[in-house]
Amino acid sequence: MTRMIAHISAVLLLTLCAGCTSIGAMSKKLEVGMSEQEVKQLIGEPASVSIQTCGSSTPEPWQCKQYKYSDGWASFLIVYFLQLDGGGWRVNSWSAY
Repeated sequence: MTRMIAHISAVLLLTLCAGCTSIGAMSKKLEVGMSEQEVKQLIGEPASVSIQTCGSSTPEPWQCKQYKYSDGWASFLIVYFLQLDGGGWRVNSWSAY
């Protein structure tokens, strides 16, 4: 009985996630220079947004905006935006883990 429940749970999980896109797959579609709108259209709304200081180990640190995404399991994606002189934000880099 326990084996049957485990099998049903595994099948249900695979069925539910059949349409899921992994964080890794989403990150491969990102490009440097994308706007915030383009990122949201590609990946969706982030779980959180924050403003941080990036490049603190470089001679010229800068303000960056971070979009944080999670697949609900153990994978995360952080998209780092650089603010342009005109005030808009563009993708500078990202990290997925």
